[in-house]
Amino acid sequence: MTSIVVPDKVYILREGCFEDCIHLAEVIFGPGSELGILSARAFQRSGVRELNFTKRLKEVGDRCLAECRSLVKLTFEIGTILAAIGREILDGSNMPGVRLPY
Repeated sequence: MTSIVVPDKVYILREGCFEDCIHLAEVIFGPGSELGILSARAFQRSGVRELNFTKRLKEVGDRCLAECRSLVKLTFEIGTILAAIGREILDGSNMPGVRLPY
């Protein structure tokens, strides 16, 4: 699997759900996405290149995007308020930096 569209009604991506999916390059969240929680290691060591989150995202778990070596772009919709950001979310990735919403 190289691409997936996450249904709008999904609220939680459970711990490790796409961990080690090295061929998963594209994850699409629609504008009506209700995703609120990315659990720990949800995308760890996956091949995802870009992620665009809606402002409904509230929580990012530990090591959620760790070791995502292909990740080059992480976007949060204007108005996103993250209530919780886990540890080492980008540890070992090649992201030069990220601007988190505040």
